[in-house]
Amino acid sequence: MAGQLTDAQISLYKETFALIDTDKDGKISRQELQKLVQIIRLDCSDREITEMMDIATSSTAPAKGEKKIEFKQFLEVMVRKPKGEDDEEIKKQKEEELIRTAFDVFDRDQDGIISEKELREVFELFGEKVTELEVYELLGKCDLDSDGKITLADFQALLKQTR
Repeated sequence: MAGQLTDAQISLYKETFALIDTDKDGKISRQELQKLVQIIRLDCSDREITEMMDIATSSTAPAKGEKKIEFKQFLEVMVRKPKGEDDEEIKKQKEEELIRTAFDVFDRDQDGIISEKELREVFELFGEKVTELEVYELLGKCDLDSDGKITLADFQALLKQTR
């Protein structure tokens, strides 16, 4: 499964996994998945969360006890293609939606701009402590047009640079 991905893609998925795995035990629990769903503002029922956990852990689920998603399972779910997703236009549309969703996670007040405060809040929601200097450095790297704010266009350009 990982053979379909580049080293850069695997690295990005590892970073994402590490952000979700807030207790740093190398596995994603139901509570961590629920927190992620809440942060990215997905409208998921308890049943849907259970289904996500069941799909991801279907091959290694314990008979009793809490199910947890390991990185290999996380990777398998992330690279799984829904039916019909081979069409290039659909891929492009899905990618744009994903970028917009990621931007919206950071743009907490939905004003179309990611501020220093919002950047810090998101890191704190994921349990990451960042210094003021780290936030300013990150803002500097992300504000590609140097206008003092991170817009969707800055965010899209930054993500395209990292491919």
